[in-house]
Amino acid sequence: MSWWFPAVYECRKSPTPAPPDTLRLTASGAIETGSPSNSQTEIDGLCYNRSVMIRSTHNGLTRRRFSRDDYYRMAEAGILTADARVELLDGEIVDMSPIGPRHSGILAMLTRFFVEQVGDRAICRVQSPLHLDEHSEPEPDLLLVLPRDDFYASAHPSPRDVVLLVELAESSIEKDRGEKLRLYAEAGIREYWLFDLNRRVLIAHRQPKDGEYASLQQYESDTRVAPEALPDVELAIGSLFE
Repeated sequence: MSWWFPAVYECRKSPTPAPPDTLRLTASGAIETGSPSNSQTEIDGLCYNRSVMIRSTHNGLTRRRFSRDDYYRMAEAGILTADARVELLDGEIVDMSPIGPRHSGILAMLTRFFVEQVGDRAICRVQSPLHLDEHSEPEPDLLLVLPRDDFYASAHPSPRDVVLLVELAESSIEKDRGEKLRLYAEAGIREYWLFDLNRRVLIAHRQPKDGEYASLQQYESDTRVAPEALPDVELAIGSLFE
């Protein structure tokens, strides 16, 4: 898993060079060392380099914990491009794992299942932002959220809107059962389903309390499961892997 941070330093008339042992990823994908370029944007007295993302640092660079406002302003300024597959987790901008055919296909099956079975009782959102708090905005694979007339066009859903959150994991399993699990529990997400595609099992997390889930249950491919809030919507786990 890669953790990426825009090159940030205090704005001055003559910008202070980055320390020489800073590793940088250029727009072309090459890793270089040296001082930041002059292509920069100022936000709240800090300079954000447009073409450079810090991948690893040694001496002299302090990480900044970004807020959602920082995140969106970096996107507006072109620092985060429209095609960047990243999400904000606990103040850090994190690479999202590539989506392979199996991941994409199973997500399509789950989406069709929930749209057909849930109807108007919930809105199904796919790989869309969730406003967890002021420093976290993940993009879960699938969300079932409470109905709203504007379909959340005015604001992203918050934890109180979530009926069910679903993540599919292949290469992202450590992040999904580590950092994301903690953030979802702390935010009070009532039910979190994690599909381990490599093991062909579902791990259902329920009853968030004190930053942890009190209930954790694993479902094998020969079982059926339903969200607690929608007990009649039973999913046959094996149908996803046939």
